[in-house]
Amino acid sequence: IRPDNPVRAALKPKDARKRELDIFTLEEVGRIAAEAARRPNLRCVALLALTGMRVGEALALDVPDVNFGPPAVVSVTKSLGKAREVGTPKTPNSVRAVEV
Repeated sequence: IRPDNPVRAALKPKDARKRELDIFTLEEVGRIAAEAARRPNLRCVALLALTGMRVGEALALDVPDVNFGPPAVVSVTKSLGKAREVGTPKTPNSVRAVEV
């Protein structure tokens, strides 16, 4: 019989359960869009709320990334990182076209 328990040194596995996401309701998105229509400085906030884009993805957008359509489509192909450098999005699945 061992005096110590070797299992105590083992690392616990990561929790396989997904954390619950805190997302906007349709009513909240509608209120954000309505307020952004009245206040131009909130249009970026409305873009984020309506498309699900990350802040870094929106900040890395260039004019060629936006097709005013119809339908209006934003191509997400890059992201602005913490060091303010433009690089690839967080994951390969993040490269996408978002209809606005």
